Amino acid sequence: MEDKLKKWGFQDNNGIENTQRISIGGMMIKLKENLREDDPRPTISLGLGDPSCFQCFKTCPAAIPHILQKTTEDFFSNTIDILREDLDFCFDKLKEIPGLKCPQKAEGGMFIMVKLHLPLLDDIEDDIEFCLKLAKEEALILVPGKQPN
Repeated sequence: MEDKLKKWGFQDNNGIENTQRISIGGMMIKLKENLREDDPRPTISLGLGDPSCFQCFKTCPAAIPHILQKTTEDFFSNTIDILREDLDFCFDKLKEIPGLKCPQKAEGGMFIMVKLHLPLLDDIEDDIEFCLKLAKEEALILVPGKQPN
């Protein structure tokens, strides 16, 4: 795995392995800290992945009452339906993949927790390597994490 980390420009980070909860912001900080200094590619800080850090993504306060008054219930219902359909699709497809288990379908948000059964996954030692392979092979970015006990 060390060769893969070097290829991506990351250094070892043993501190992450001992952390039970990892936030997206914390993971972004660790990723940036572990980039090789000799890597010529530019890095652009995106506010730790939070678009609200940028003024251009903030809603003008004067517009909020108008938005809330004029937005129809259909808009919210359609958005919720789309998110529910996407979650159901993801949950159902995950059940078909050997080595992955989703113990509980998420409610109230668009996220999903997946448990890896590592003995069924070829050439994967841990959750971080799984996430790195998905990023490289499928351009899918996940946040690794370990379930406490």
